[in-house]
Amino acid sequence: GKVLVCLEQSRGALIFQLMAYELFELYPINPSQLAHYRKTFFSSGAKADQPDADLLSELLMCHRDRLKAWKPDDQLTRELATLNEGRRHAVDRRTELANEIKSELKLYLPVALQILDHDITTALAADLLVQWPTLAELQKVSPAKLRKFFYGHNCRQEKKILERLTLIKEAKPLTTDLAIIRPDALRVKLLAQQLKSLLPFIAEYERRIAELFGSHPDRFLFDNLPGAGPALAPRLLTAFGTDRDRFFKVAGDLLSLSGIGSVRIASGKKTSVHCR
Repeated sequence: GKVLVCLEQSRGALIFQLMAYELFELYPINPSQLAHYRKTFFSSGAKADQPDADLLSELLMCHRDRLKAWKPDDQLTRELATLNEGRRHAVDRRTELANEIKSELKLYLPVALQILDHDITTALAADLLVQWPTLAELQKVSPAKLRKFFYGHNCRQEKKILERLTLIKEAKPLTTDLAIIRPDALRVKLLAQQLKSLLPFIAEYERRIAELFGSHPDRFLFDNLPGAGPALAPRLLTAFGTDRDRFFKVAGDLLSLSGIGSVRIASGKKTSVHCR
């Protein structure tokens, strides 16, 4: 027979180990579900591991018909889902670094934002700030060397290069206080180096996602959807997964799962419907 396991996670070391054995039938429970169930019996808010384990067992034994057994997606879909998540975290980190760099540059080197078109997420921006994090260092560089630098980062429009060279030449320092410039320049260099190290891994994530998505048998269902580009289409695929029965063929189930479904609240003669 089967051994039924109710647990407060849908991923992690425990579930990865248990899924290797066919005798286990897993029922992941959202921690908030258990928390509300606990309040039914412990109104004081008391919480401990052993009572929680007993409540999980009771929840599964008494309400199994209302719970859904966990069915893992196939290996290709699960790998794609993990890559999507990793890329999302990396892109978020890139945004955080870029915003931090912008904040620092506004304190002592705002002209750098103009030179970089206010886009700090590129390899051009990272390399420029790592090599020349202050205006004094930047203005010491010869125009020929700067031109070579821009060429090396695929900036070959003569008009754009001349604009940047002019900005660098005519720029006036926002402040000459070394107590501000030196610490801020060191921090910018630190953040820019982190950004520079991050960019190749984002590109590697995107390359591997494109490979797996291109070989997935369900790709054709998602890659032509309006607005579904190389980043969103693979995420939609993994959101639906390969176990389509969990949605019971009703669109509302997927809306509820993603958190954008409408919620109806009725009490007495008062009824309201709200959405996220």
